[in-house]
Amino acid sequence: LAEIELSIRMNPAIASAHVNRAVLLVGNGDLDGAREALEAAVELDPKLYGAHARLGRVYEALGRPGDALTHYEIAAQEPAGLEPGIRVNLGALYNARGEFDKTVSLLSLWQRDRDVGVAVHRVLAEAILGQRRYEEAVRQYEFALAIDEKDLQTRLGHGVALRALGVPKQAMEIFESLAEEAPDSPAPIVQIAETQLSLGEADAAGETFLKAISMADSPAPIEARYAAVLLQNGKPEEAVALYNQVIDRDGASSGALAALAGAQRAANRADDARATLDRAVRLFPDDPSNYVRLALFQRDMLDLEGALDSAAAGLEKHPDDLTLLRIAATVAR
Repeated sequence: LAEIELSIRMNPAIASAHVNRAVLLVGNGDLDGAREALEAAVELDPKLYGAHARLGRVYEALGRPGDALTHYEIAAQEPAGLEPGIRVNLGALYNARGEFDKTVSLLSLWQRDRDVGVAVHRVLAEAILGQRRYEEAVRQYEFALAIDEKDLQTRLGHGVALRALGVPKQAMEIFESLAEEAPDSPAPIVQIAETQLSLGEADAAGETFLKAISMADSPAPIEARYAAVLLQNGKPEEAVALYNQVIDRDGASSGALAALAGAQRAANRADDARATLDRAVRLFPDDPSNYVRLALFQRDMLDLEGALDSAAAGLEKHPDDLTLLRIAATVAR
């Protein structure tokens, strides 16, 4: 590493040297340093597609999927085409954003190619499932399993697809088997809970969600799903308590406060919901959706003057936000 850094100081315009430095920094666990090195490389040579691919992976590891997506898409422009790993990463990010059509367009060429590995087929199957083409999704998962029948993520997705297709008992067998094979993973436990819900076993599902929450290192996504189930089952006070617990532990965010306000409103606690929405605007003024939610709440409470004031305050910071413009125009009539 010292030799590479010395060569960069002597001639900082060699892009490949920055890439080599990044590789070593990743090996040392210095992701921020690797990011800086790769950014320098692609600034020197914007068509260094391999560096864009590496930078995308680093951004993913840093928890910045939007930036990762940008660089994966640049890497996808390489005339020689993408390597399978990048196809998987790019498709998985599209899936996470609900852009399933993009994933299908990206990966469908290899839909029956056994040489690209199970992950390509799994991500494609996830996209097909997201398009609600359940029978085809099941077939794609089964094609993937023919390549690697032991892949846990593919087996889990296969079960989800079967449940969506309307065969929850077969799905349950898969999830229970996975829970035995991976006893420390909350993922199959969550899917057991979802399957119990589909079978009308709401109380059992609640207990199973709580088990999954207790197992998870980062339980917030499971807690959010369980809170939504509580609301659907007419238990808004329990949902409020759960959202408050998550916020106390992990800190507030726009999304968490919006969910809490929704649960408070469902529990007929309008004053608390208003206070929560005010808190979201105060803490996160750069997010226009907080002004939108507050203004819509005030409109629903027939506080039209307050709704107009909130929309106007939002427009001061976000003058081009179409939703705020629409609210202000509607309320002002």
